[in-house]
Amino acid sequence: MSKKKVFLISIIVLLIATIGFFYFFGEKIVNYIENKEFERLFAVGEDYSFQNNSEGNYLINKKDGLSLKIPENWKVATGTSSLGFPSEKDTTLFSPDFNLRPPKGCMITIEITRAKNDKERGGFIMPTVEELNETIQSSKNSSTTEGYPFREIIIVNQRESLKEAYPPHEGVITIKYMHISVPTEDKVYSFDFVSSTEECDKEFDNLLKTILIQ
Repeated sequence: MSKKKVFLISIIVLLIATIGFFYFFGEKIVNYIENKEFERLFAVGEDYSFQNNSEGNYLINKKDGLSLKIPENWKVATGTSSLGFPSEKDTTLFSPDFNLRPPKGCMITIEITRAKNDKERGGFIMPTVEELNETIQSSKNSSTTEGYPFREIIIVNQRESLKEAYPPHEGVITIKYMHISVPTEDKVYSFDFVSSTEECDKEFDNLLKTILIQ
């Protein structure tokens, strides 16, 4: 067999092997890369754990330095959105009686993003540290009773944070909704609160006092 034929056969075998490799492993490789990029930018369900002590039950995320006290008898679903769908970047806490239709009980959804600026964010839609700090500074110069949502600067764990409140609005929103964003040097900690009663509001106020970001 001539060297030319051996060379051509080798090329064909190599092409077939390459095509076969990507056919069987290509999707796994793409998914692996996408997952690594996702975990670079978001805290995921496996980053959270639980800790019990004499003061109660705590939700802990050591990787991002977050801990908070879980309200008594509340349930926690890591990797689950506020609507109950799988969502690796969301962790949801809810009272035993929580229901959206009809509105009942209380719910809190936590999301931690790890992007300082637009460059680090990549193609994901997410708040960055720079954007949140700019919004906080601009909100300091505006009235908290103007516009919708109502914006207010509050302190969470000794950090200036942005509170956006969406009170019940006839025909649009029938329950209270509040979004709180806490920036650090390299992360944004977001908390979405859904409330149907004044008791929920008290639970939220108490939970905010237990938040520790290191």
